[in-house]
Amino acid sequence: MIDTVPTALFGAAAALSLGLADFLARIATARLGPNLTAAAMYIGGAVLFFAAAAALGASFPATGPALASAVGSGLAGSLGILCFYTAISRGQLSFVIPIAGTYPVWSILYTTLGLGRDFGPVLLAAMIVTLAGVAVVARHGVVEAGSGGRIRAGVAILAVLGSILFTTSLHIAEPAVAAGSALGTIAVARAVGGLILALAAMRSGAGRPSRIGLLVALAMAALDGVATLLVLLVIVRAENTLAIVVSSAFGVVTVLLARIFLAERINRLQWLGIMMALGGAAAISAF
Repeated sequence: MIDTVPTALFGAAAALSLGLADFLARIATARLGPNLTAAAMYIGGAVLFFAAAAALGASFPATGPALASAVGSGLAGSLGILCFYTAISRGQLSFVIPIAGTYPVWSILYTTLGLGRDFGPVLLAAMIVTLAGVAVVARHGVVEAGSGGRIRAGVAILAVLGSILFTTSLHIAEPAVAAGSALGTIAVARAVGGLILALAAMRSGAGRPSRIGLLVALAMAALDGVATLLVLLVIVRAENTLAIVVSSAFGVVTVLLARIFLAERINRLQWLGIMMALGGAAAISAF
């Protein structure tokens, strides 16, 4: 029955899930701070992915190199999500999301510089448009009411670091995925990352966590997990490009939710930058 569902619908559902998860991150970080939000989200995700892998009979990283790959992915991913949530806690979603959504650019640069693969003029043009859009948002976007240039630069740097570390975690995980399964690798990576983030949250001396904040963070984990499972379901289809492109529109969902429900201020130049950054990233995903 699942084979009769149009591929684009999987992509749309994934985009909605990811977009809503990032929107909720603004709420969770306001109540828990970035450390606890990231820890709860990663631990909740680990439970979900372990359960999904066990239910579907997916294998876990067993050999030393595969396990090291999954652990390394968890380390990079946990640092990346912490940077991302810290940026969200300090700046508007409409400022952070277009900058953090540049991960396809870093992936292309990795395959080009690290693996020696060439990319054509279309990809180059998409990368230029994406980075130009990011520059417009970083320079002219509204971070928070009354915030200064130093805060603007700090939030932008955190968003870029989060994006780069997320891309790094995906590439580090490749040997583990090849030796086992994507679900098993993600489960181990999330468990490792969640442990690191929980220890960091404990060392930060955070007080008693907000119950509502924890529930929101766990909802984020569920939404992120659903989106990941949806993408994994269609990645093997011949027409998977359509689903990937549609799912990459999650940033648009987040920005629109922030504009409607959080009344975030977005000026005209920022709208232009958002469209360039997110549109360019979607074009890169298509190729």
